[in-house]
Amino acid sequence: MDPTSLKSATWEATQRELIAHDVSFLQTLTLFQYVNFASMILLFYDHALTLDVEIERIWTLPWKGPKILFFVNRYFVPLTLISEWAFCTIRTTSTTVCSFKKWAAWPIVISMSVVELILMIRVVAIYLNNKKITKFLLFTFSLEQLIWIGVATYNTIGTRGIPGGNVFQGCVYATPEIVYITWMAPLFFECILFMLTMMRVRKYEEFSGLLKVLTRDSITYFVVAIGCLLFIIFYPLSTNRLYVVLPLLPTSAMSCIGASRMSFNIRECLMTDALTTFECEVQSMAIFRRGRTVALSSEFEPMELDYVSHT
Repeated sequence: MDPTSLKSATWEATQRELIAHDVSFLQTLTLFQYVNFASMILLFYDHALTLDVEIERIWTLPWKGPKILFFVNRYFVPLTLISEWAFCTIRTTSTTVCSFKKWAAWPIVISMSVVELILMIRVVAIYLNNKKITKFLLFTFSLEQLIWIGVATYNTIGTRGIPGGNVFQGCVYATPEIVYITWMAPLFFECILFMLTMMRVRKYEEFSGLLKVLTRDSITYFVVAIGCLLFIIFYPLSTNRLYVVLPLLPTSAMSCIGASRMSFNIRECLMTDALTTFECEVQSMAIFRRGRTVALSSEFEPMELDYVSHT
């Protein structure tokens, strides 16, 4: 059935009545609403929990690409998720509201693209800014965005909202049969990033502390993100319903938290490495001032200084 060929009020009323008798779907819809609410609470809790870390490790950075991307992910993305969650909780009989809401879901695509860009920078860093890897990833990312935007636009135009009225909160949507293809492009790109990261794992023991943090965090994120994308793709295929509910908001919330946490971990590693270097320099100055001649090898262990403490 093509929802775009069906006519407004009669079709909506018929679908709403069918949904009202579909107990299983209503239970699933309620479950997803609780999951959405829990995702928002988790996002706010993580922001409150890590605000002091953000001030200490991120606010002092110069305004360049990584810091800008961090703040977009940290503040713009949650605002878009709040709007998406609000639309999911209101009761409406307006087709206009549902038509607007289907486009309001686009910031979720933007948020995931921002996170992918952050991850791409991390993978390039793992390869020590290799030019071939950088060019390949830039080309692949650009191609992914073109395909993703094109397919998402087609599916959004072909999607028709069903206002809940007194039956359920928010809107549900009758989507084209190929809606799952929307998420194939980001899945493919994140699999490429994951494979490139895994190819470097064999040299993990040779990495510096910073590269180990980059590799560990990237692999953890990819496993979670790819799992969520696979669920989003295959869940619609498992149901014969015209309408379907997808966990887009929880996926975006976890991506937002994951990207922020990776940035914090990297900054912690950089600050710790810098402090260790500072300790060695202070210690060398102290030895020199005492008039001692000491041959320092690469395996020299810095002394513990009372007035210097690790972050």
